[in-house]
Amino acid sequence: MKRDDVAQKLNAKSAYDDEATGLVKVLLRGDAFNVNGISTLADHDGRRLTELEFDYLGDSSCGLFRVHVPGGKYGYLDVNGKLAIKPLYDYAQDFSEDLAWVTRGGKLYILECSGGETEPESLPNGEYAVVKPFSEGLARVSILNLGGFWGFMNLAYHHDDSNNAGLWGYVDKRGKVIVPPQYIFAEDFSGGFAIVCKGEWTKEKKWDNKYNKGKYWSEEMKWGALGRDCAEAIPCLFEEIKWRPWDTDYAAGEAVITKRYLAAMDENGKWGIIDFKGNWVVVPQFDDVGYECDTSPNGDMFVFYGRKIWDGGNPDDTPCGVYSISKQKVLVPAEKYRHIDFISDYEISVSDNSQWTDCVNIPIPE
Repeated sequence: MKRDDVAQKLNAKSAYDDEATGLVKVLLRGDAFNVNGISTLADHDGRRLTELEFDYLGDSSCGLFRVHVPGGKYGYLDVNGKLAIKPLYDYAQDFSEDLAWVTRGGKLYILECSGGETEPESLPNGEYAVVKPFSEGLARVSILNLGGFWGFMNLAYHHDDSNNAGLWGYVDKRGKVIVPPQYIFAEDFSGGFAIVCKGEWTKEKKWDNKYNKGKYWSEEMKWGALGRDCAEAIPCLFEEIKWRPWDTDYAAGEAVITKRYLAAMDENGKWGIIDFKGNWVVVPQFDDVGYECDTSPNGDMFVFYGRKIWDGGNPDDTPCGVYSISKQKVLVPAEKYRHIDFISDYEISVSDNSQWTDCVNIPIPE
């Protein structure tokens, strides 16, 4: 039975497939599964798995659904519709690597899928303000709450990593502090690396303008990356570092780094490519680098831009070109095309207008 048929059979407003379990989240009444709604769990035959109803019903993680009981607290529902973990928690996250952050009685705990709890070690220089899901055995924690969806509202200027702003460190699965909070930007570990940034947040009048007053900014931001041992594998010396998105594949939901490069900016504001030791593979020379790269195992070619993408105007109307790492040269100058996408190792799709229409396929020049 399709999910719409399940909803109709249960006289519900809508239904949503949970891909991981093959079950159906059913919105009985209200607006949504996570706000102003009442939901329950069913199978694809349209049978309710529980008589319980929830005003929050999340997607499954580790075979458990995070739920909130109306007038009560958070708990976790199993695939049989039973409360595997009773609703005891004032705050709860989804499980990641079989662990979830929860609060109960004003205390923070690491919750196991089995229901066991571990109280994390106290942070040496403050209290937990933000906790992130576990990734590769470590969880990112901050003693300063600057990020999240509305993180840009706490910063004096826009930054692409505003949701990763804070004062971050890392703890292991037992809650032991591995890296004390010290980085003003930080990302989760992926492929044995985590991009981080050193600096010092301040609130100064010089950051104020008619739109922003009394918000945080850092005079200096120096970017690097932590390795699997949590030491700085790439020293925090760069003006900015970002993953090239094409370096990450996803297998069974896990991020796997397939190519050993990062995009980095030097002190002159130019972008180049570095390896995972911080050595320049392509010397800084580009105003910006893009998200597109070829499909070869080495990810040899990438798109660069003729000016900074966000320096006013329409980013889609920015001229872009193609550079080859192995040949160390520009193959397509950033002059004519406003859109380039790789079709294969020898062919690209290009368009000379900002609407990405009228694309044509052309061979990549040698």
